[in-house]
Amino acid sequence: PAVKGQDFTGKVAVITGGGGGIGKAMGEAFANEGMKIVLSDVFQPSLDAAVEELRGQGADAIGVLTDVSKLESVEGLRDATVDHFGRVDVVCNNAGVASGAHGKLWEHEINDWRYAFSVHVYGVINGINAFVPWLLEHNDDGHIVNTSSHNGGLAPVAASPTYATCKAAVVTISECLFGQLRAIG
Repeated sequence: PAVKGQDFTGKVAVITGGGGGIGKAMGEAFANEGMKIVLSDVFQPSLDAAVEELRGQGADAIGVLTDVSKLESVEGLRDATVDHFGRVDVVCNNAGVASGAHGKLWEHEINDWRYAFSVHVYGVINGINAFVPWLLEHNDDGHIVNTSSHNGGLAPVAASPTYATCKAAVVTISECLFGQLRAIG
């Protein structure tokens, strides 16, 4: 539900990993508050299905194919959002993947680590780098929401170290961003 007394009608929410799961649910929740929605995902079929479902519920929504591991792709998401809706109010750096790594930490493939970091950590970093400067220049009350997890964000689950490590990094990045934004007012 909305913050009491706050009107979100017409504001724009951008959500990475919006083709399903938490990202899709965020889109639905924001749409229920009257917001315009930009879903992004790396998988076109699930992205298209999620956007069509939102539109079927009356939402003003678009989808933008985005690979959050690449800054240029996230900058394209920002540009597509501004081109279509003229503004950005909320950015949810939510894209995530299962780690793919199994077994003992020292037996994990290096590519499992690279893949997890490219989406979970660099996806958040790229979202911040692409959107925060725009928000600072154009929006007095923009918001960045970075999705973490209890697994790593609060306490690591020993069986999933790549995921837990990434989510702990997301918490630290978020706290640093908060401190820096607070310091500049």
